[in-house]
Amino acid sequence: MEKMETPAFIAHGTADHTVPFAHGQRLYEASSKAPKRFYPMPGHGHSPPISEEFYEAVRQFLKETAHGH
Repeated sequence: MEKMETPAFIAHGTADHTVPFAHGQRLYEASSKAPKRFYPMPGHGHSPPISEEFYEAVRQFLKETAHGH
């Protein structure tokens, strides 16, 4: 991940029993020097996120990191 130079949005559930939350945090810390955001999801497990807040955070990140706008 150290060579990745693109924006990174990393989300991770705090109740994920498949991939420990700390792994998501380490991935974020090791990722790009480009714009990045870590989105913790309290109480959420390993399944896909379904909250409107998550999707709004993704939309906002995409707006902030869009090239040429």
